[in-house]
Amino acid sequence: MGGIQTPRQLVITLSGALEFMTHDGPFSLRAGDILFTEDTVAGHDWRLLGEQPWRRMYAILDQATAVPFRPVEPRLAAGGLKSRKANAAAKTGAGP
Repeated sequence: MGGIQTPRQLVITLSGALEFMTHDGPFSLRAGDILFTEDTVAGHDWRLLGEQPWRRMYAILDQATAVPFRPVEPRLAAGGLKSRKANAAAKTGAGP
């Protein structure tokens, strides 16, 4: 990882798309996505997807701020989550 560390914040993607690489694996952000971050140790790297610049807005949060988001499975940058699950099921013989 590149060692980029972030404060506790919300990152709201306004336009463009990125692929993030973290210690938890890669995921993508697109317009309308809101990312909650508390990356104080591991760091991350990213790369632009497509030609459009990544425009975003940050909301820096203090430690007492409640974040009412529910965790969801990350959207993968290439192929998507459904594609990844389908490939795993095909390799193991498991079906939906």
